[in-house]
Amino acid sequence: MYRSFTPHCVFFVLLLAGCQEDPEPSSALFKERWKLNQIGNTPVAVSSYSYDFDSYIEFKTNSSAEGLATCTSFSSTFTHDPSNQQLSFGTLSLGTPTCSSPVMAARYLAALPTIVRYEVSVGTLRLYDAQDAKPQLVFKAE
Repeated sequence: MYRSFTPHCVFFVLLLAGCQEDPEPSSALFKERWKLNQIGNTPVAVSSYSYDFDSYIEFKTNSSAEGLATCTSFSSTFTHDPSNQQLSFGTLSLGTPTCSSPVMAARYLAALPTIVRYEVSVGTLRLYDAQDAKPQLVFKAE
């Protein structure tokens, strides 16, 4: 047996749906562990060094970020303004490397201090510097 909705029920359902708050624009930044997918025009997938695939970044609500650049852990503070998608990192603190991947890790760590803007869309985080229209770092939600 099928039930039909009266106009009052439909109105009530629409009213409830409209009462939900829009999430904070930057909330997606904090909800994920972002796995490094691309540095400049180079996809991480082209690397033959398996530890490069472990690279990631996580943003904490206390304005700290931590991550892994191949086998080198790092942490930093960051500031962001979700209204205009600005993002900048403080000084990076590096852990002792546990392996050696001079190409990918070095490029990843060199790009972070140059970041001025971010974009989150459909499970992808893009980080931009001030000079290029293309993202310097691209991450996928893990």
